[in-house]
Amino acid sequence: MSDSILTKVILALISAGFGFAFAVILDWIKARREPKTELSWEAEISNSLVSVRQDIFAKVRVLYNEHQVSRLAVMKCRISNTGNRVVKEERVRFTFPKEVKILENFFDPKPERELGVAELEDAREESSERIYTIAHLESTMQVTFQFVLDGNVPADWSPHAFNEHGDVLFQKRDLSRVREDKEHLQPFLVIVLTLLLIPPVLRNLIVDLGDLAASGATLILLALLVPHIVPVTRLLTNLIANERHTDRKIHIKDANSVILGDHSAVRIHSSSIGKNEQEDKSVV
Repeated sequence: MSDSILTKVILALISAGFGFAFAVILDWIKARREPKTELSWEAEISNSLVSVRQDIFAKVRVLYNEHQVSRLAVMKCRISNTGNRVVKEERVRFTFPKEVKILENFFDPKPERELGVAELEDAREESSERIYTIAHLESTMQVTFQFVLDGNVPADWSPHAFNEHGDVLFQKRDLSRVREDKEHLQPFLVIVLTLLLIPPVLRNLIVDLGDLAASGATLILLALLVPHIVPVTRLLTNLIANERHTDRKIHIKDANSVILGDHSAVRIHSSSIGKNEQEDKSVV
């Protein structure tokens, strides 16, 4: 085979490689633009915020808004529109175990009036549940609900959602983020493979302008690679590392009163304890 024919074959292969890479990228862009109606939720649960030494347990009373509690817990649940279409008239139900008492529920922060977020008090069937409706939630918008509870929330707790119009995907935020990150994996691998193969071939094939062609191809491919670096890195990190979460707690050895947070006061009363015991209060 002559050098001219070999050169044409190699150039054809390079063109095919670039074409395949751009086809994968265009397919990814098209998939991202397809209509997607999706809500994602994520919850931060802090169980047993107050723990008391056993030898003084009988002498301590924990009050939240003047109501005595045994196991103070706080849960924050954030619902976000992670799709690319507006979601209307979404109904969300927060149900806790029957032994858990809802001491207070509020928004954090308070949503804008245009979102039409409201509690449906008449729709409750049990005292351990709260039901809300979200009238209008644009893409990337979110609403955060906070609950102060007496009792522990199970680790597998989840809210329940309903939309009379249907076709609204409601899932945990971690699952949504992992799925989105996986969508970046294929174009990332294709671009990296093209980046490793095409520029060296161009540099060796084209005598006079090989370096210039290789540099141009490298810059183009790197620009296409940038949007995929962070999602793929996050995906790989999640695969090899376990996320650690530590609840904030108050450990009491001897206390008269404590204020927890800015929204409401938690007061802890104890009867007199021996003078030799030292006061030790810490928030982790």
